[in-house]
Amino acid sequence: MDERPARRRQRVLLVGHRTQGSAGRVILEARANADAGRFALTTTTFYALGDGYTAWARFDHNRIDLVPERKTYKPGDTARIMIQSPWEQATALVTTEREGIRSHRQFALTSTQQSITIPIGDEDIPNVFVSVLLVKGRTKPAGEASKENDPSDPGKPSFRLGYVKLQVEDATKRLRVAVAANKEEYRPANAASVSVDVKDRQGKGSASEVTLWAVDYGVLSLTAFRTPDVLGSVYVQKALEVVNDDNRQRIVSRRVLTPKGDTDGGGGGNDGGPGMVRRDFRVLAFWLGSVATDVNGHANVNVKLPESLTTYRIMAVAADRASRFGAGDTEIRIHKPVTL
Repeated sequence: MDERPARRRQRVLLVGHRTQGSAGRVILEARANADAGRFALTTTTFYALGDGYTAWARFDHNRIDLVPERKTYKPGDTARIMIQSPWEQATALVTTEREGIRSHRQFALTSTQQSITIPIGDEDIPNVFVSVLLVKGRTKPAGEASKENDPSDPGKPSFRLGYVKLQVEDATKRLRVAVAANKEEYRPANAASVSVDVKDRQGKGSASEVTLWAVDYGVLSLTAFRTPDVLGSVYVQKALEVVNDDNRQRIVSRRVLTPKGDTDGGGGGNDGGPGMVRRDFRVLAFWLGSVATDVNGHANVNVKLPESLTTYRIMAVAADRASRFGAGDTEIRIHKPVTL
């Protein structure tokens, strides 16, 4: 136990000392005592590796738990995973899997909380599965069980299987897309110049193909529409496609398509004088399906705006030859001055 004074809203660093044989699940509890018997209590848990036998929770099946050191990883990291084994000695087969078996290796398990390391690469985005199969041979002759009147045959050969999914960040595949117009406000039917700049995570321009469009902000607000995250659509969570001699229920992802509003928005009235009636109230101001940037990731286009008195959101999604994706947006306003 570690006790020390603390002031209000003060961060206190607690340093614990693990003794030999204390491996397993550890509960860290912090309690702050105040006047009149008041106190505040918080707890957290973590796992400690060490010598000795750890009695993990047992269940009536052949599954074991694999505990990763962190929740997410990025390419270039090394994941460390703890095997919660019911045995101190066994033969272990470690595989990394997703669409198929990517790697495999065998080693001798010598602890109930032994850890393994898995290198993480770009090909593991957005997730990869790690499997550990433990196999233990017979420990008692079959005849001894019958002599002890134990029909379960506790010395028979056994196996245990565990899986864990590692989340891998997609930062290396994300492009930064900046969209800008030459002005923030326009008059109805004016021409606008829109520029797009695409850069990678290091800030270097990337030659890309961009889809650029603008939609009435009022219509987008009806469904809380946001600029699509193409990266999240391309690098969706991958299901495990490897079966270990049993039937696994496959996870089938569904894409929900939400219909957007189909009513026209914008203002109305005369435009500047008698006979000048605004007629172009398009919800979709423009759509440019394929805009190619230069080697520095820059592109510039000129578009004609509708006559609606409203705000338009200009959206852009980009992709390059390295299978990197990104999105960006900006807003412009179309209005008329008020004449008294």
